[in-house]
Amino acid sequence: MTNTNPQAYRFLPLFSMLYITLMLSVAVLSNNIISIGQGITMAGTLIVPFWFGLSDIITEIYGYKIAKRIVWMAFFCHFIFSFLCQIALLFPHPAFWHGQAGFQEVLGPLLRNTISGFIAYIVSISFNIYLISKWKILLKGKYFWLRSIGASTIGELFFTILAVFMIQYHILPFDQIIRIIITSYSIKVVCSLISAFPANFVVSALKNIEVLPDTNPRFNPFKKDVAL
Repeated sequence: MTNTNPQAYRFLPLFSMLYITLMLSVAVLSNNIISIGQGITMAGTLIVPFWFGLSDIITEIYGYKIAKRIVWMAFFCHFIFSFLCQIALLFPHPAFWHGQAGFQEVLGPLLRNTISGFIAYIVSISFNIYLISKWKILLKGKYFWLRSIGASTIGELFFTILAVFMIQYHILPFDQIIRIIITSYSIKVVCSLISAFPANFVVSALKNIEVLPDTNPRFNPFKKDVAL
């Protein structure tokens, strides 16, 4: 389908850059354990709901195919970032430099976090953007806020369980991993409920100028899309 709207894709570069920014923030902050009340979680947990919410907005406005491409391109950039960080850590440093341990502490696990996050996110975001797109067809484009809450909470459940286990396995005791999963998912559900309404406002504002119907998507993250 050829789009004749001159305003189409106007905000897609911004959304794409925000997407990779949130993705990298989650990865870098994943090993920073913080306390929330009586619970413990990873600092990246606070960002994940907005990351999923942005996925919902991109999928709703630009369609399943574009959302899927952004996911793959973002992870490609993510791997490049992680790889470059690992290379930089291998270089020797002069005796007067005392910051190497800090960089190693923060960036050393980044490649592991990237791989773990990739597996967890591909599984979870496949559910997330599939449900947003599928329910959009079934509900004829209505109730985005409800579809966003439902899809995000389901996707975040898969992401939380997989990511926390793969990132913290052999680092933290099993009972602490379970505590992190429970706290993290609870925070994500609350944040998803709160952020769904601002996201609904953004979608409503953009639909008239950037609506790009996705009338025949192939709901498979590993198959090449066909032209509509």
